[in-house]
Amino acid sequence: MTKVERTCPRCGLVFVSDKLDGMCPSCLLSNTLDIEDRGGERAFWEDEPVASAPGRGFSHFELIEELGRGGMGTVYRARDHVTDRIVALKVLQAHHLNEPDLVQRFRSEVRAVTSLDHRHILPIHEVGEHDGIPFFSMKLATGGSLAQRLPEFLRHPRKAAQLVAKIARGVQHAHERGILHRDLKPGNILLDDAGEPYVCDFGLAKWINDDRRLTITSAVLGTPHYIAPEQANGKAILTIAADIYSLGAVLYELLTGRPPFVGETVMDTLRQASECTPAKPSSIVNQTPRDLETVCLKALEREPAARYKTASALADDLENWLSGRPIRARPVSAAEQLWRWARRNPLPAALGVILALAITTLAVGATIAAVKIDRSRNRAVAAEKDATEQLYGALLAQARASRMTSQAGHRIEALEAIKKAAAIRPSLELRNEAIAALTLVDLKVAKTLKVRENNGQRLAFDSKLETVAVATKQGDIDIIRLDDGMSQKRITGSGHLILSLIHSGTRYVAARGNDEAVYIYECASGRLLFQFPGRKIPRQMGFACTNCAFSSDETLLALGSTEGIEIIEMSTGKEIARLKTTQPEQCSFSPDGKYLAFGSLKEKSVNIWKIADQASVTKVDIPAGATSLAWNSDGQALAVGCEDYAIRVFRTNDWKINATLEGHRQPVWKTAFNHRGDMLVSSSDDSTLRLWDLRNMSQLVELTGYKSESSIEFSPDDRTISTTDYKTSAVVLEVLGLNRVCTAFASPASQEQIQHASSIDFSPDSRLLAKASITSVQIFDAKHTRLLQTIPFSIPTQTSLRFLADSQTLLVLSRRTGTTLHRFSFQDGNFRLISSDNQAQWPSYAFGSAPYDRSPIFCLTSDKEAKSIISDFSSGLTLLVNDEPPTITDIAISPDKKWFITTYRGRLPKIRAFPSGQNITELAGGSNGSCVISPKGRWLALTGLGNYLLWNTDTWTKGPSLPPEVEEKTGNAAFSYDEQYLATMMQDEAALLSLPEGKLLALLDQRILPNLYRRLSFSPDGSQLALHGRDNSLILWELDELQSELHKLNLMW
Repeated sequence: MTKVERTCPRCGLVFVSDKLDGMCPSCLLSNTLDIEDRGGERAFWEDEPVASAPGRGFSHFELIEELGRGGMGTVYRARDHVTDRIVALKVLQAHHLNEPDLVQRFRSEVRAVTSLDHRHILPIHEVGEHDGIPFFSMKLATGGSLAQRLPEFLRHPRKAAQLVAKIARGVQHAHERGILHRDLKPGNILLDDAGEPYVCDFGLAKWINDDRRLTITSAVLGTPHYIAPEQANGKAILTIAADIYSLGAVLYELLTGRPPFVGETVMDTLRQASECTPAKPSSIVNQTPRDLETVCLKALEREPAARYKTASALADDLENWLSGRPIRARPVSAAEQLWRWARRNPLPAALGVILALAITTLAVGATIAAVKIDRSRNRAVAAEKDATEQLYGALLAQARASRMTSQAGHRIEALEAIKKAAAIRPSLELRNEAIAALTLVDLKVAKTLKVRENNGQRLAFDSKLETVAVATKQGDIDIIRLDDGMSQKRITGSGHLILSLIHSGTRYVAARGNDEAVYIYECASGRLLFQFPGRKIPRQMGFACTNCAFSSDETLLALGSTEGIEIIEMSTGKEIARLKTTQPEQCSFSPDGKYLAFGSLKEKSVNIWKIADQASVTKVDIPAGATSLAWNSDGQALAVGCEDYAIRVFRTNDWKINATLEGHRQPVWKTAFNHRGDMLVSSSDDSTLRLWDLRNMSQLVELTGYKSESSIEFSPDDRTISTTDYKTSAVVLEVLGLNRVCTAFASPASQEQIQHASSIDFSPDSRLLAKASITSVQIFDAKHTRLLQTIPFSIPTQTSLRFLADSQTLLVLSRRTGTTLHRFSFQDGNFRLISSDNQAQWPSYAFGSAPYDRSPIFCLTSDKEAKSIISDFSSGLTLLVNDEPPTITDIAISPDKKWFITTYRGRLPKIRAFPSGQNITELAGGSNGSCVISPKGRWLALTGLGNYLLWNTDTWTKGPSLPPEVEEKTGNAAFSYDEQYLATMMQDEAALLSLPEGKLLALLDQRILPNLYRRLSFSPDGSQLALHGRDNSLILWELDELQSELHKLNLMW
């Protein structure tokens, strides 16, 4: 029978066939295996659609019509009644709910798409579940799929190139966030009315370094006509090169009207993709531009390393062609084609080479043969080296993509890729990437214990994370050990269904039954202590109603109902106080048990009551109803989860919002502080668990697949978190990266006036760190990275400071009030400010560059007085006055007190003898800048106009040249006390250099808290480097810890 080319009525694909009723092999296979959309026809095993007729409701959506269905989901045109917009709604088919692979695939698609935000990726509006069925809504692209509009692009190469360049930009965005699409094809590219493309259907998407495997056929195959050779043979681990091949296949079809390979069967198509090279587009459509053909064929190279390295590189070359600029790709030469054929067919190639050598030996002689063998060997060595470099580059890109996702596993995956790359070749670039990855905090599932049959059985963890109390179907309570999952105690309950459980520290457990009673049990004995009948709760709240709480010392119980809140004394079971309020749905004791916070969805406020007075202390209004409450361990902060998806953290000293944490996409039902008080964990109906850094008010990491439940806790050492999988298991998560190489403190978020940085200094014993802004001085425990004391100013003023030699006195110099001596004690971690004595010395002055030797001789400058002085603080005597114009910008004196330097606006720096003031020399560079003298006086660093310069003070000659990238961006500088290192600011990075070589050792990436950093200082013991931000933020780098972690990766400097 004659075989002819046919066009698939489903996807528009051209293929060769004499049967199949006009359907292409891929679609026929999809129709048979239920892989793709079957136009609304159900297989015999499928459930009825969610809506069989227009107008049927699903959650808050009205289903208008079915747009398509596949192996796991159905897509509807729907109206969102909340926003009143028409959307595309994808719903997991009900019969797949018990198929873990398909549920995982659906969640993977949700996870992939929700992490992306690009104008050429179909945006997602909402994620949720309704009656246990997962769904998500998306933008409705009304222009159809590219498969339906392929004819519009045939013989219009510019239009095709423009379209694929846009698609490639969207794919690059996904790659940068660690996501491979794995099924790029015209059917998965939608167009809007303006013809703008959107990449969609991430059902086969894979997170880079994710080793999970799906068993669905299409998860292995993709779509045969568009998959890369390594994907077709199923033998290789896929990289971004697979998506680049698919982009090339889409471009090929737009140029020629057919995909690169058209087989008579699916297996034939896969074989061609695995073994063959596609025909040149110009052999099919002779008007195909040559350079565009070259770009297309480079994307379709059989070897992944020979393709474009990134999707953005493909987009760049397409845009080069569109703009008339030279393209980077070059046609493959005949010799290279032959070499590639030999690599694919080693046996025939080897026989050919042997025959050629034999002929050559007979004709030309052994000498020429030896030359050819040597050349072949060199080519092989070069090819191997190139392949190794390609692998190195891929691992580096993989590490960077993993690090930028903020998804759980980002630190682990990035460091694993970096370690593999370091085994190939350690480098500065790799070290910098490792440093950035080491700043991350991560979450890893450490233990999963099945403790119940379904999530209707409530549970609660004790405060030590040693046991979990689980409600049984019979109304009993099972106390289960978390270390081995064995039952420790079975408590006989009331026989009523338990709606919620509340665990105290370790002694008690409270159960709220469906009989409107609350039962209090003793965990050790299992006996019923108290029963409180008739305590109704708002019916709509269910398990989320956490208006029953124990105090941290387990002496009090707050018992909420529709009648108010009772405070019960646990020793007697008697009521000692009653707070009148309506429908309190959340309540929480302060750590000292003196206050109770409570709130509700309806009132949109949080009330704080002092229990002893039975009176309200304050009422805090919030924009949305309270869904969770949590105090930090010292009672200085209260976190309020809200119905509008945000978490608001209040300072309890003035009850003002210190931070608003945004990121969740559904109400936040549970929050918990760690015991140190610098992290907060939250869970939400968006099925994510998020960890927040409260020092810089940023999200640390996000773990998907963990929906809200009423119990989530930190362990006493803050190294683990307890939660549930919202199904049958208790889950223990390990918090990784707590021994952090970098700690960031944000400037207070609620501060109305920007607190401009003024000064920073370590105490001589390296235990304390002080920083000054125009509004306050703050003192930190440097070794434990915690704030000890804030000393505010009544009037904003430029301030500088210095620790004195005893490490117990801080000298603060204000341009308004002069000097103030703050004396303090710091023992066993306890800080106490003893006195503050304003001596009013040197008003209108500021300290010049800090002396490393803690000498009482200080250098000072004054803009108002237009002069600088050198003064002995211990005697109060002014030793030298320098009042020459123009205005001096900085002054510093050498450690041996034999010379000093002054820098100026508009003039070169001067070196003068001390105390005579006699000129020694002028130095080129450093105008309008600052000066820093090294601790032993060997080096002088100048910043300002012109290049950054290091000077040797023995000869007054220029020191080692710094790397160009440092000299071009440099700011202020600091020396380590042993003079082995120099640190200098480069906008939002700090460069660490070795001395005396001036070699760049590392770039310390400050993107954890982006800012322009003005001041920096090494600790005297050399273990820390502090960076003071322009907005008064602070970053502390732990250099010893950093070196230790880099040593594990073979990347130490």
